[in-house]
Amino acid sequence: MRVKLQIKLDKVLKDRGMTQLDLARLIDEDREKRGIEKRVRTAAISELYNNQRKSINKELIEEIASVLNIADIDNLIDFKEVKAPE
Repeated sequence: MRVKLQIKLDKVLKDRGMTQLDLARLIDEDREKRGIEKRVRTAAISELYNNQRKSINKELIEEIASVLNIADIDNLIDFKEVKAPE
């Protein structure tokens, strides 16, 4: 069996009535409180939202989980079975 990692950010934001821009603002506000000047790249959020990332930034996933109060990683990340080519 082969699996593919799937980020469920689209579902999470939709369930909360939020946009990608809303999430970016929350992350930037959280970073500002922690004294971090660097702003989140909206393109990075969009790529996660659309499952277009080849690699995942652990720190960004942690920030997303933190600002959205997600305690269970299963609410944000899932494995999807992929059929092997015949």
